[in-house]
Amino acid sequence: MQSFDLRDTIIPFSLLQIANHFQRMKPGDEIEVIGNDPGIESDIRKILPSSEYRVVADEKQPQNSRNFRLRLKKEVSSNAQSNQGGPSCLKSI
Repeated sequence: MQSFDLRDTIIPFSLLQIANHFQRMKPGDEIEVIGNDPGIESDIRKILPSSEYRVVADEKQPQNSRNFRLRLKKEVSSNAQSNQGGPSCLKSI
């Protein structure tokens, strides 16, 4: 499982890293995100396709702390289409 610690990081760059990593994940793989900016959780949920992941854990840290831990599992997308052998694989000559 890949873990991203976003505490005290440059968020837009970190979100891009998470999105790129998520695209390379296989169904069943998990990703963990640790952060302390309350807006990061909603940003992560916005950048990832909602039909392709399931929240496995969403933990808030003790009171007086903004820290959180979010764990997501990649699911098989119902919208996923395979191009293997399809017309888009053919080249015009």
